[in-house]
Amino acid sequence: MFSRLILHHRDAAIGIIAFAVALSIFLMMVWRALRMPHAQREALARLPFQPDLPSRRHDDAKTTST
Repeated sequence: MFSRLILHHRDAAIGIIAFAVALSIFLMMVWRALRMPHAQREALARLPFQPDLPSRRHDDAKTTST
């Protein structure tokens, strides 16, 4: 199936460069997370996933016309 696929050196280089950029961004984020101060880590760990807002039902959003 891939025997007819002709890749040029430029095409391979673009893929390698894209992978290197993505890898470097990932490693930079991991490095920053590992070097984060303990107090900031604890503050981020206590953050809620969703805000504590009163629940709103779907029916409340509808307007009824009479």
